[in-house]
Amino acid sequence: MSEQMTPIQKLREEHVFSDIDLEFCRFLEEVDPEINTEVLLAAGLTSYAYRQGNICISLDQESMEQIILDSNVKFPEQKDWVNKLAHAKVIGRPGEYKPLILDESNRLYLHKLWNYEQELAKNIIARSQKKSVDVDIKLLGSGIKRLFDLTEEEINWQAVAAIAAIYNNLTVISGGPGTGKTTTVLKILALILEQHEDSSYDLSIALCAPTGKAAARLEDSITSSIASLDTKEIIKEKIPLKGRTLHQLLGARRNSSTFRFNEDNPLPYDIVIVDEASMVDQALMSRLVNALLDDAKLILIGDKDQLASVEAGSVLGSICAMDTNKISPSFAKRLNKFGLDVPDNILENNPGKLTDGIILLEKSYRFKEESGIPSFSASINNGNVDEALSLLNDEQLAGISFQKFKSFEQFEENLKEDVRQYIIPLLQTADVNELFDKFQHFRLLSPHRRGPLGVEYLNQKVNSILLKEGLISKFDHWYHGKPIIVNQNEYSLGLNNGDIGICVRDGNDGYHVLFKSDSGFNSLAPSRLPDFSPAYALTVHKSQGSEFEHIKIILPEKSSGILTRELLYTAVTRSRSSVTVVGKETVLREMINAKIMRSSGLKELLWPDLD
Repeated sequence: MSEQMTPIQKLREEHVFSDIDLEFCRFLEEVDPEINTEVLLAAGLTSYAYRQGNICISLDQESMEQIILDSNVKFPEQKDWVNKLAHAKVIGRPGEYKPLILDESNRLYLHKLWNYEQELAKNIIARSQKKSVDVDIKLLGSGIKRLFDLTEEEINWQAVAAIAAIYNNLTVISGGPGTGKTTTVLKILALILEQHEDSSYDLSIALCAPTGKAAARLEDSITSSIASLDTKEIIKEKIPLKGRTLHQLLGARRNSSTFRFNEDNPLPYDIVIVDEASMVDQALMSRLVNALLDDAKLILIGDKDQLASVEAGSVLGSICAMDTNKISPSFAKRLNKFGLDVPDNILENNPGKLTDGIILLEKSYRFKEESGIPSFSASINNGNVDEALSLLNDEQLAGISFQKFKSFEQFEENLKEDVRQYIIPLLQTADVNELFDKFQHFRLLSPHRRGPLGVEYLNQKVNSILLKEGLISKFDHWYHGKPIIVNQNEYSLGLNNGDIGICVRDGNDGYHVLFKSDSGFNSLAPSRLPDFSPAYALTVHKSQGSEFEHIKIILPEKSSGILTRELLYTAVTRSRSSVTVVGKETVLREMINAKIMRSSGLKELLWPDLD
């Protein structure tokens, strides 16, 4: 082993670097045998940071310490480090074709990630500047009055989003739970189709989401709302009801990282709608935007405050850089024509290129007035620990409660009550529609899959309680009412990662697993299922895009890097009625204080004048 690789090997032995980080450094040494340790360290850290969800690393002590937690890694002095990187053969400047790219802000990228970021920023800005000019203002005004309530004193941001989407080729609609994001998009589609009602050209519209479960939920939302949509039947008939994953939309190829649709072979759609956009990573979003027709409309829907994508990047958060709505004077003048008066404090006299295309929905229609969930989730979002704990401990507030973790024995006693109230009835329900409805009443959520109080432990405990109650046999792997979650896509069976199935008894004393579908239910023999897990408890990541009446969030005994305010916010906002947090106050405090910090240059590229 070379002298310059010795410190890198040591970091691997200390489990800071992984094998892939080590191999990347070895590859660079083969390219440049005279490479020094400082360059190898930076390269290894860039690879490491990518696996943690970062697009790049910033070469300063504070930034590095945020990425490399609980480590004794010694970082070189910044000025000397940057100087050595700038002269390395394997590192190029923007525009050069080298394994690593060092930009003007001293951010170091893997070349492919730098390229994705540049392409994404360029295409987002270009699309935001393209406007529809042939809008029938009288027809649109009539549609806005018919579909939106403009009588309230406060401005209707759903209506603002609709007008923005009519005029802009890029619209981003972000909002918390129950703010009507999908309803707004449905009304937008109606308004766009009304504009083209007399045209001989039929608009082509695609509905998609990052995961199969999210796509199915988008389908359900559109299907359940379209009947009450106040528009002509001929317009309703033109609204698509089928949702797809982004990979399906782009034409993913088996055993290949390439897609059928790309810049040279664009998607044949006039309008592309992406739900749960916070879950889309930077590489996938770049490839989607690259594959759009030049004049296609792109509408992104999501919650910018939720967990970022599993893969690298935080695209929706970078696009939605403001915390409050801002409107340019020119757009405010246009809104005024449709009966929407923009308050002076919302006017932005120096708008960015994306300002008028980003709308934050602020009013939630899901929760009752006495519910504590909206204020609790807002305090989490703001990092206000004392307020969050005060709300959680306020017995006068409906819908939120705190169970302090004292011992596993006490926790398991409380879990027995949950099982008796919510889970045992599943085993006693014969009607399959009622069975699926009941299963949506309650869910256990945990940040971790493994370990004490993780999802595997919780599912095992529920099974043990059912066994002790004499409701199942230890010899029966399958039983009526057992819920499972699919862990991988299996398109040949019509199954997606995250799909929920429930085992039911058939007429021959056997069992099959039912999955909800457009036509009712799909039935599969248990032996045909791809990889799956029990689904009494889910990780917070797996719960994204789902809603349940009641949830119980089980926090681990000790803090970890995964425990952040975004994860807690995502968990809390899965509930429609009540949330119970189980854990230690010290862990909860640290969780609300911890904010996801993903290193990227996208926000700076999109908002160069933002402080």
